[in-house]
Amino acid sequence: ESRSDQLLVGAVVFAGLGGLLMGAVTRRQLRPLVQLKRELQAATQGNDQPLPLQSGPKDLRELAEVYNAVRLHKQQAESAQLDIQRRLRAVLEHAGDAFVSIDANGAITEWNKEAEETFGWPRAHVLGLRLDQVLIPAEHRNAHNRGFAHFLDSGRLE
Repeated sequence: ESRSDQLLVGAVVFAGLGGLLMGAVTRRQLRPLVQLKRELQAATQGNDQPLPLQSGPKDLRELAEVYNAVRLHKQQAESAQLDIQRRLRAVLEHAGDAFVSIDANGAITEWNKEAEETFGWPRAHVLGLRLDQVLIPAEHRNAHNRGFAHFLDSGRLE
């Protein structure tokens, strides 16, 4: 073998080893990022656990800390919302007046005990039904629906 062939073989071996070494270093450096990606994907699929990223680049650890803080804030807000809903439900159940709530489609979303007594329909039966079909007499439904559409468009009752 000539000297140039030996140098060529040496260069190829060196390049191959360099490529393997670079691949290993890159994989090692990317491991925390891949772990963070997996954890975030799991969080979007309902696994609401704190991100356990304890090692890796400082930026990724800080990103995990921010995510965990946002996650905790979201949990606290959801808990507060549930508490408000429970309290509102208790107030409505003990109200001396009928209370009926509807959504933007006119579907009944709330119906308290006084509404049951006043209108004669149990809550479980009317939830999800359209208000105009349950309470508005047939001869007044068109006018009701026009007024309701106007309210949704303008925010006014006139």
